[in-house]
Amino acid sequence: RGLGYRILAAHAAEARPIAEVKFDEPAAVFFGNEKDGLTEAMLSAADERIRVPMVGFTRSYNVSVAAALCLYYIYAERVRAGGHGDLSEEERDCLTAVCYLRSVTQAERVLVQGRRGSV
Repeated sequence: RGLGYRILAAHAAEARPIAEVKFDEPAAVFFGNEKDGLTEAMLSAADERIRVPMVGFTRSYNVSVAAALCLYYIYAERVRAGGHGDLSEEERDCLTAVCYLRSVTQAERVLVQGRRGSV
């Protein structure tokens, strides 16, 4: 919260459907595993509880599926609203550089060439 994020807790019950939630400000979404879910402390600390719609006999999604569905929904909602994320171009460039530095051989050279427009 101190960094300006809304805290959202993914919960299978007692939660607002994700389609009713606006994602027009930064948010941190927390997920629990399918056996235990989130702790009571995390649920209490959240600004809001959200849920992904389920049909049939399913009571909960695997945590990776729940996270993927939520992240895709948030992305699609932001695209519909005329944006696609909450990072500036400079922030995206910095994150890209960090990724290159951690995973690409001769990353410094790649980044310098990219700044010159020759990549």
